[in-house]
Parts: sequence; C-alpha cells; structure tokens
Amino acid sequence: MTAKFFTWKKSDIERLIDWMEENLEALRGSRSTWIKDCKEQAFAEHAEITAKRIGTKYNNLKASLAAGKKKIGGTGWGVTEEGEIKSWKKKYLLYRRLDGIWGTSPNASLGTAEDTLGMSIRDQY
Repeated sequence: MTAKFFTWKKSDIERLIDWMEENLEALRGSRSTWIKDCKEQAFAEHAEITAKRIGTKYNNLKASLAAGKKKIGGTGWGVTEEGEIKSWKKKYLLYRRLDGIWGTSPNASLGTAEDTLGMSIRDQY
C-alpha cells in the first residue's frame, strides 16, 4: 500500500502546538503515550493525521527550532535590520511558542529564576 501524500495545514500545526503547550508534563513522559493522547484529544476527527505523523511533525518542529537557534545565535540574523527581522519572523513564525516548549528548563528560565535575594532576574534589568 502506497502512503498518501500529506501536508500539514497551518491550523493543524497550531493545534498540535496548542496541545503540547497545554500538556507539557505529558511530553516529559512516554512518547507513545503522549502521542496517542494527542491524537485522541486534538486530532480525533482527522483520520489523515496519524500517530506516526504527529511523532514525525514533533521531530521536525524540534529540529526547526534547533536550526533557528543556531542561525540566530551564530549570526545575529533577524535582530539587526528591519528586513532581516521580517524575514526571520516569516521563517520561524512559531519559534517563540516552540522555545516555550523545548527552550530553557523552567527552573533556569529568565522569567522565573530568582537570585539569592529573592528578586527576579528580569526585575534587575
């Protein structure tokens, strides 16, 4: 049986990311379990979005985030010129949301870390 060609719609990618943001704890557990849960909860009415495709999209999104971080960290691309910023935003549209899922661990994040005086690091700047 030949696999049918499939392209993720933007709305389905956003639904997947929504589910991941709402189920961060599940993402830390068994991969097969959270993929099954995601399929049942977010894509039950979408026969074309299989558990295998969810797992593959997850891997691809994670790889895209890593590539975006490398590009930004290595060149400063997207943060100097207005045209470059627009280009970066177009290419890495979901970067911020994905970084919230896979970025810095919560206990080391700039927004939640506290110094020894109990003052938020963000408040110091």
